[in-house]
Amino acid sequence: MNFLPFFSIETWIILLIFVVLLI
Repeated sequence: MNFLPFFSIETWIILLIFVVLLI
């Protein structure tokens, strides 16, 4: 599943932190 090559583990961690800060 390489449809999003720029999406790495670090990207998901940053997105997760961003979502947690929004809540």
